[in-house]
Amino acid sequence: MFCPECGAEFKEGITTCDECEVALVVDLPPEPEVENYVSVLETSDLSAIPVIKTALEAAGIPFRTRGEGLMNLFPAETLGAPFSPSAGEVVIRVPEDRAEEARDLLAGDATVDISAQEDEESA
Repeated sequence: MFCPECGAEFKEGITTCDECEVALVVDLPPEPEVENYVSVLETSDLSAIPVIKTALEAAGIPFRTRGEGLMNLFPAETLGAPFSPSAGEVVIRVPEDRAEEARDLLAGDATVDISAQEDEESA
């Protein structure tokens, strides 16, 4: 089950996204192929993700995340860690033409540990 708003994946039996408060769907609609997205940040710090998303939204920079749904399946608090090593990292991706702006924005936020990474052209 997936949230049609944020794209988070949930276990079978859950019917509502706890963040967006909307009904879950079986399959997400395909994302439109409009721009080439590149990685600007990877993090395992769950507390940084809402800060990153809020900063990008406030700046009007579209973004996509990869791996965020896994954080819900392997929550860090069950492992006694500030992040979930089982889930890996969440990758934040933005349109290629907005990548430098996003990196500058996120680098200016002291609460976000950014080590911006260039994405391969074929992503």
